[in-house]
Amino acid sequence: MKYISILLIFLYGCDESLPPKDIPQKLFEGKISPEYILTGQENVLRVRFILKNIFDETLEGKLLLDGMFEIQSIKNPDLKKSEKFNLSQLTYAKNYNPITNQLRLDPGDSISILYSWNFLSNDSIDLTKEFFDLQTDPACTVRMVAREETFRFNADIQIF
Repeated sequence: MKYISILLIFLYGCDESLPPKDIPQKLFEGKISPEYILTGQENVLRVRFILKNIFDETLEGKLLLDGMFEIQSIKNPDLKKSEKFNLSQLTYAKNYNPITNQLRLDPGDSISILYSWNFLSNDSIDLTKEFFDLQTDPACTVRMVAREETFRFNADIQIF
């Protein structure tokens, strides 16, 4: 008789459903960090995009890294550079397997994407020659420096 009563408990479990999962609208926090690099080999603006999982659960799936970003001059909005994100720009992901293309982001984990802009616009205008106001550097007469310019950065990215 003991076996029958145990079996009946499993067959007559509760019919209650789980409450709906509350997934927030904002799963990630984004940060864009530009850095000007001038060396003997490079004259670029490196733009680092950092996406941090601010959701309280682990997110996991196939990494897509799909989307666009745009760098636009405030002074002359027609001067802009638009580019698609791609996997070769991924510079850091703690739990990324490049063989399976699987990414796991635990709460607080982040990924980093790096783009180097050589100051060519979408229209192939070289901003170092046709936009920046270059003047001789008083500290080093063989070097030219530009006045400060302001740019707007916009990005839209899908990682899963």
